[in-house]
Amino acid sequence: MHCTKQERGRLEYKRLVGLYESIRADGFNREFGHPRFLLMQRGPSYRYISAGNGNHRTAVMAALGYETMPAVFRVPGIIDVDMVDYWPQVCNGVWSRDQAIAYFNHLFDFDSLAWAREKGMLLEQVKA
Repeated sequence: MHCTKQERGRLEYKRLVGLYESIRADGFNREFGHPRFLLMQRGPSYRYISAGNGNHRTAVMAALGYETMPAVFRVPGIIDVDMVDYWPQVCNGVWSRDQAIAYFNHLFDFDSLAWAREKGMLLEQVKA
């Protein structure tokens, strides 16, 4: 049986609320493993990019105001734009070198808070 988008949305919402309540009450449960991240560096700045398990737990931890959480960093250690010619998707021709560099820079330049504010998605905007 296939769910409609609306039904899937309700299920996902219910799942996230349940996870939120669980982490709020009991904290982060390490038995489910650790969220995985790639570490990207541009000059003195770093970005942590979710790369696998734990996306929902990461979102819930952020929503609850946690400043730290258990995590695992995926190999290859730190990803630097200087290595773009060796990135798998560039080598496979999925992304051009210029596209990969543009996306890499976007991850550093995008202001998600300003974007959310512009879209009216901040909690204080939603409640108003």
